[in-house]
Amino acid sequence: MLDNLFDVVIAGAGLAGTAMAAVLGRQGWRVALVDPYRECRPTFKAEKIEPDQAALFRQLSLLGGILPHAARIESVAEGYRGRILRTRTIEQYGMRYEDMVNALRAQIPATVTQLEARVEGVETSDTTQRVRLGDTTLSSRLFVLASGTGGALHRNLGLERQMLREAHSLCSSFDVQRDDDAAFCCHPDDYEAFMAAWMAGKAFYTARDMYGAPPP
Repeated sequence: MLDNLFDVVIAGAGLAGTAMAAVLGRQGWRVALVDPYRECRPTFKAEKIEPDQAALFRQLSLLGGILPHAARIESVAEGYRGRILRTRTIEQYGMRYEDMVNALRAQIPATVTQLEARVEGVETSDTTQRVRLGDTTLSSRLFVLASGTGGALHRNLGLERQMLREAHSLCSSFDVQRDDDAAFCCHPDDYEAFMAAWMAGKAFYTARDMYGAPPP
């Protein structure tokens, strides 16, 4: 039988909601995590963990469960016109978004109630928040909306998104294959060759965009 009284109800089991549920559940709070899907589904989205974020994940004891699904980036080469200017040592990790979220979901303690449902409405007050899931209503001291930046639920709660800058980011994806089917360079000693190839590709697209044709 579902106990409908919680300390915290979290709507949305993405990166933020899942991490919060894992941390608060470990601390002994009564937490309910609400999301329509048991697992984060594949999506066209990737994540890169920066050094300060890695430190935070480590502090929250969440990094260990993520690392098996991540690719380690140990250095960053900065180049210009086919020449390496400097190489910086760094702790970064790259992975698919759904792999990160599902790795975090695997760390949620069993004491956290996970519900496959959609939040249809919320009644707020100074003491108790009532969260409606179809025929079921949850009560909590705190309600956390972690389901993105917009939608009907946001509007019903009077939340508005303020656009600071339009067209701020661009996402693209492509596959690359060499004409001779050989492997691309991937060893640190091959950075110079890689940067030369990258600058050649940049020159190709710059010339194409400016003149409608690649450079001779």
